[in-house]
Amino acid sequence: MKNYVTNFKSFINEGVVTDMRTQIESLEKQILDLPKEDEQYSLKKAGLKKQISQILDKIKETITANKTKTYIFSVSTSAKAEEISKIEEAADNLLISRAEKEPFRLFMKVLRIKGRQYDSNEVLVPISPKMLNHIKKIADHSRSIVIPAISKI
Repeated sequence: MKNYVTNFKSFINEGVVTDMRTQIESLEKQILDLPKEDEQYSLKKAGLKKQISQILDKIKETITANKTKTYIFSVSTSAKAEEISKIEEAADNLLISRAEKEPFRLFMKVLRIKGRQYDSNEVLVPISPKMLNHIKKIADHSRSIVIPAISKI
């Protein structure tokens, strides 16, 4: 386990990802905040979009080129489905999840496991709605406070 933590920290320190979501959201906000009357609006917008693309390309390059480490990515396809699909294509193993709100339930499905047979049926993850809400609160806290703090290290 310690090796995975070390690898993840070195992955962050390599500059591949500090917090992909935060970086991309920041760049998207900059695009929205660009004054359209600016003479260089199109040029600046293209530059910011290129930075987003470079972040995603670096992640894809890392997971395809470096087979000495295991990388686990959790991404939301709702905002960047097209871009995330490129990362999904590069992954050796691919699992997806979805949630239902009432009652709060989590489902998972294996889409690909490199070199192995697997059951592709969707399964209900046996976690209570109360526990899922607790996990969600921790994830929200991590996303807003912990990850930005780690990114500064």
